[in-house]
Amino acid sequence: MTPSASDRKCRALLAFYGDDFTGASENMAQYHRHGLRTFMFLERPNPDLFARKAAEFEVVGIAGIARSLGPEAMVREVEPTFRLFAEAGIRLVQYKLCSTFDSSREVGNLAVAANLARHIFPGCFLPVFAATPEFGRYTVFGHHFARHGDEVFRLDRHPSMSRHPTTPMSEADLGRILEEQGTPSAGLVDIRALDAGDAAIQQAIARERARANGPVVFDGIRDDHCPLVADAIWKVSRTEAVVVMSAQGFAHGFGRFWNKRLATAEPPVEALSAIDRLLVVSGSAAPLTARQIDAFARSGAVTVRLRVSAVVDPATAASAASAALDTAAEALSAGRSVCIFTALGPDDEEAPGLREVAARMGLDHGAVSERVGSALGDVALRLIRQHGLGRVVIAGGDTSSYTLRSMRPDGLTVASGDYATGAHVFRLAGDGAVDGLEITLKGGQVGDEDFFTRLRDGRAAEP
Repeated sequence: MTPSASDRKCRALLAFYGDDFTGASENMAQYHRHGLRTFMFLERPNPDLFARKAAEFEVVGIAGIARSLGPEAMVREVEPTFRLFAEAGIRLVQYKLCSTFDSSREVGNLAVAANLARHIFPGCFLPVFAATPEFGRYTVFGHHFARHGDEVFRLDRHPSMSRHPTTPMSEADLGRILEEQGTPSAGLVDIRALDAGDAAIQQAIARERARANGPVVFDGIRDDHCPLVADAIWKVSRTEAVVVMSAQGFAHGFGRFWNKRLATAEPPVEALSAIDRLLVVSGSAAPLTARQIDAFARSGAVTVRLRVSAVVDPATAASAASAALDTAAEALSAGRSVCIFTALGPDDEEAPGLREVAARMGLDHGAVSERVGSALGDVALRLIRQHGLGRVVIAGGDTSSYTLRSMRPDGLTVASGDYATGAHVFRLAGDGAVDGLEITLKGGQVGDEDFFTRLRDGRAAEP
């Protein structure tokens, strides 16, 4: 079924909620890549504002923080957004999850989102598509794999994800992960159906929905699987509500399907001008981010530690932030780029102290992420205002949501996409120094080692 031109004119084709800001921004960029006009809110808007944007843009998203929350807080975060989408008459909803399926029963529980979807959209189809082959994320017979360097590992054996500080993965079967977190039994549309074509996919969907009463996982190992899956999901959404729980591979696939685009040999890169000073604020503990910070320092940037164990304690938070702010301001005044960081990898020297303070104060992961992210955002905003900065990078999937929210922008659009490395640059809409600010949101596993350096030094366009 080909979408009609009248559908394009009347309202958004779909709406999405991103469970963290970095992932939501990557998801948004994939729709933009394929010419779909996309706007993303950074707070849940009122129904009138959402309706206006849904009439103006083909895709409307809301960046959220569910990935860092416990189950009860997730309900408070996600339920009103799902209701907003339902009341607006949106029949195809995407719950954007991480392509490495970051979640557990205690933090970012995906079953909470799935069961809310079933409650608010009764009888809805719940496909799950975590594959993003272009990004090195693959699902085969329901088991998920992720690239690390030049190698590909099963999720529970992945050098980073198996040691994630918050949601270490001990299982690779996505259906089993969902069931263990609390969904009804999951189905599977596997690689054999995808390779057999559209009719076989639809038959497999019908069979699995009859067999299992929970989510239906889709395989995906090639880029061409993404538009196949998106097409199949779109067909179902023409007659009933669909809430697809997916990574950015679905957004890429939907864009390819909608515009009948072939896969490119190399992902495109849009031009970006160089700047004299780049500010990076990082709440990431990923090994890759640590290597990126090191490369940035070797290129001439000044690195400044924000003592995370001090930031989460109100008695020491102000002095810790002030110390980092003063050092960063001095470097920026001297014409140097700056990276303010909270950790250099999962075994960072601050990790034991942070755990001790969090336990003493009774802080869960969400509360720690909020305090750290808000401190980074406050420091960043002060530096932006004082030094007239035009481009900032925020690294860290869990903390970035709080960092950006603390800067209080209204929303964002894509300024320059880099689909080879994920170094997308967005333009904020808001008040004062925030309006027009260029910003990049980086997840822990995103990019190569020169990620920050290239965002400072610019890049040429590549087809």
